[in-house]
Amino acid sequence: MDINGYRYFVALEKYKTVSATARKLFMTQPALTNYIKRMGQELGVPLIQRGTTPVAFTKYGQIFLKYAKVIAEQDLKMREDLDSAHDENGNEARIVLTSAGMAALSRCLSDIHTQLPNVRLNISELSLQDCEEQLVENAAELAFMTSGDLSEELETYELYQIPMVFVIAKDYPLIRGSHIQNNSFEHPYVLNAEVLNGQTFIVTSQKTGLYRFTKKFLEAHHIKPGRIIQLSTVSAGFHMASGGGGIILLPKSGIRKNVSGKEEIVYATLKNAEMCRYAVIAKNKKSQFSEAAQAVWNVVTNVKF
Repeated sequence: MDINGYRYFVALEKYKTVSATARKLFMTQPALTNYIKRMGQELGVPLIQRGTTPVAFTKYGQIFLKYAKVIAEQDLKMREDLDSAHDENGNEARIVLTSAGMAALSRCLSDIHTQLPNVRLNISELSLQDCEEQLVENAAELAFMTSGDLSEELETYELYQIPMVFVIAKDYPLIRGSHIQNNSFEHPYVLNAEVLNGQTFIVTSQKTGLYRFTKKFLEAHHIKPGRIIQLSTVSAGFHMASGGGGIILLPKSGIRKNVSGKEEIVYATLKNAEMCRYAVIAKNKKSQFSEAAQAVWNVVTNVKF
């Protein structure tokens, strides 16, 4: 049995169902089911009870799980030690980031390079969900991303605010005929929460920070959309909204990248609402990461944004 078998079984206990575990492991459900079946056949005993949701372990499965946790933990520790030995100077920090996190990192790169000239940054750009999972699973040491319903296993430090605004087409029924003058980012049209109930909202992929922020924002202000349209990118969402397809909540920086000046749109805000999210740097609360990663954390959290 290879080491993945132990890791998969530990993940199965954590995520409760085969389908959820398969998604977290980036496997298909049939592939994981067959893998678990083969483990039981190899050991000569059934490991999980059939037809139960959430997954229930047999008495043999419980024994196997106890040892699987130890083996998986030792394997992770071995890999960390090998990484440390490979990086003789301990001067590499493993970082993941979202597209919004890339903007945050770029604003403090100069400070990092100046204060830590010997530190190498191993950077990967991922979705917010994947960044979060990389930190929880100790596959990355630091993440630059946005705030909002993150795992309790993570510690975050707010770097700066990201102003947000609703984008609505001028001929959208909600505001059609309204007397709106001098509309801009700085002078948005003010809406009451109740008028947004039943409206069509445009959101991005569920793996993105923008999706999480929009969902949390609407829930916090008791706004119940009539319909939700999900698109893959901010650009697609902006153009759908500017064409009258619905309402979208976007960071002002994202609008500037997409607006051509020809769109007939209105920028709007919600009365008495904090229209912003935060760029953050995050780490796993329980992990002991490299000296390089700790040094990067110390520099970033002292930058004046």
